[in-house]
Amino acid sequence: MLYSSGLLTCIVRARCRGRALVLMYHRVTADGPAENHGGISVTRPTFEKHLRFLKNNFRVISPSEYLEHLDRKEDFAAGSVLLTFDDGWRDNYENAYPALKKEGLPAVVFPAVGFIGSSELFWQDRLRRSLADLRRNSPAANQDIAGRQQKRLFRICPSAELRRVLDADERKLESAINSCVAAFKKKPCEDAERLIATLERLTGKVPRPVQRNFLSWLELTEMSENGIDIGSHGIRHTILTSISDKGRLAREIVGSREILEFGLRRKVRLFSYPNGDYNRVISGAVHRSGYCAAFGTVPGANACTDNPYGMKRINIHEDMTGTAPLFLARVAGLW
Repeated sequence: MLYSSGLLTCIVRARCRGRALVLMYHRVTADGPAENHGGISVTRPTFEKHLRFLKNNFRVISPSEYLEHLDRKEDFAAGSVLLTFDDGWRDNYENAYPALKKEGLPAVVFPAVGFIGSSELFWQDRLRRSLADLRRNSPAANQDIAGRQQKRLFRICPSAELRRVLDADERKLESAINSCVAAFKKKPCEDAERLIATLERLTGKVPRPVQRNFLSWLELTEMSENGIDIGSHGIRHTILTSISDKGRLAREIVGSREILEFGLRRKVRLFSYPNGDYNRVISGAVHRSGYCAAFGTVPGANACTDNPYGMKRINIHEDMTGTAPLFLARVAGLW
């Protein structure tokens, strides 16, 4: 009703007067949702609908144009939208890039540099698989784990979160695993690695991906030469607020930019905080490192006078954007 009456469009225009919307995509799959990535993936048919809708109803701008407005403190034109892609998944080249080329629309891709051309998994996915393997291998896992191993496991993992995984029935298992992963996003990055190593020893299973998951250098180069900007998403997709070592933090921020600039022979101007997490120290480090702007995951529209190192974005995924009314409602910030 809101969409058909035109009221939804009025809401978007009112909320975004003089501001720009930044849409945050991750994965664009061929058909169904990506495993464990339902909240960050859209199918190619849905993505193509999004692009057609944006082209007809908004003004999709390039990263350069976006930065010009920030630099000049100039209001954005009505309906300005910037498209961004986090992580650097291979399907960005296979599915998103052809659709963008067809519509002649610009975008920016933020790869995690250490995963370029890799079949590895982010630690979040490795932890999900290890917890699932633990349950599959031990139906009564909390009884099957040897006493010494169980004590070690509970020293590493928050006992309440792990117990919830071990005790959850099949209907609640996925939710329990996601809660455990979320808990580790707030802890030092070394804790997650120790837990994963322990779980892999307990289950005797180390994930062995059989296909490349992330963009290659050749794909990134081709995209960068054809209307797609490349920004940095760190090296190992480590949540920056979980890093206590200043040297490692510098490598994630400065080192990732230097690697990209060397590999692409182009200046890298934009940064995307892994998981959207940052603080004043981290945003200051990104600023001093030579980036022109950085993006988080707080939803909303951006004014030209906003902090360039705390840009807001709207996460787009299949469940909430499968139709034009749903997509526009999401863009409008109604959910």
